[in-house]
Amino acid sequence: FFSPRSASRRMRILSSVVYRLPFIVWSFLVAQTNTSTGLKKPSHINGPWLDNSFQHRRNTPYHTFGKMSDSGPPSPSDLWVFVDEDAKGLNDAAFAVGMDVPRWLDAPGTYHNFGCGFAFADGHSETHHWLYHNEKIIGDITNPQDKADWSWLAAHTSARMQ
Repeated sequence: FFSPRSASRRMRILSSVVYRLPFIVWSFLVAQTNTSTGLKKPSHINGPWLDNSFQHRRNTPYHTFGKMSDSGPPSPSDLWVFVDEDAKGLNDAAFAVGMDVPRWLDAPGTYHNFGCGFAFADGHSETHHWLYHNEKIIGDITNPQDKADWSWLAAHTSARMQ
């Protein structure tokens, strides 16, 4: 049964769910406006944090992704797009992962039995359970299990261009 009132209620519920999603976009499209048409077109992103020095530029040396045809490596089934970021570290619309030095630039969540929600470029999602059963703390990583967790995240973030 459809009524304007039930449609309005469904829309409020949907809006509530959308606004409360705990995911942060890593590989997002930067919109540039074409001044002659007013249309927005996607452009590539630099991923400045990928080299740990905030100097990284598109695809030098790590692969960056602006559209689906840019994929690989890692493959779409291994490339995360959304991540459950720790609420204490919510600071912008991106999730930074440095590829060169084991260091948490942004901290992934540990809310799900020391696991974190990921959505991947091929459309699947999963909860990845961390080996190090403690909260991730922004800064240098010294614990071997925490380094293994960082390595897993880095392997699913990008790869050196070949």
